[in-house]
Amino acid sequence: MLNETREFNFVAVMTCLPASPSLPDRRRRILDAAARLFAAAPYEAVQMDDIARAAQVAKPTVYRHFETKETLFVEAIEAILAGLKSRVAAIARESGPPAARLRALVRVMFAEIGRLKALIRIAEGSATRPGDAGRAVLRRELRQVCGEIAAVIREGVASGAFADVEPELAAMVVLGGVRMAADSGSGDPAEAVANLLLAGLAPRGPAGPSP
Repeated sequence: MLNETREFNFVAVMTCLPASPSLPDRRRRILDAAARLFAAAPYEAVQMDDIARAAQVAKPTVYRHFETKETLFVEAIEAILAGLKSRVAAIARESGPPAARLRALVRVMFAEIGRLKALIRIAEGSATRPGDAGRAVLRRELRQVCGEIAAVIREGVASGAFADVEPELAAMVVLGGVRMAADSGSGDPAEAVANLLLAGLAPRGPAGPSP
């Protein structure tokens, strides 16, 4: 069992009993608690009792929303990726310069990768069913994130802001660069990665004569 510290405001409870949380709110609290615990400990070490305590709900409430720990793990990944997809899509569809939007996309992905990277390690490193299901979710959701990034790069190529590159391949490089640099000791890894990527995408001038 994890030694999860319960955050509970006893003064608030004694002075004003809150209304029962709505079902969507309870479900969100359970998902958030599960994502935190799965990111902090191995999958096998996280028990449904731990998640119930962290979400401040009864254990039967957890099972009312999620039949198994595997289901909860997969939905925790989906919930984080859904938020990332929404933010990425909003930036990708703005009207600003492609370079500025790509820099903003890198920053958004760095902001979310901290929560995702531990779950990604579990999904990619596990031979169990949660690993299989998690990998399927990651492939599906990250494919859509790549599609949004590729759309920005494609627009930059068409406008001449970027070099003539393959947008889908360049988008995979962007996503891979963010994941690999997530643990960098750099003071601002998002800015460093964005600068490197934009330098590589900068249009090339005509080649000079050979010496």
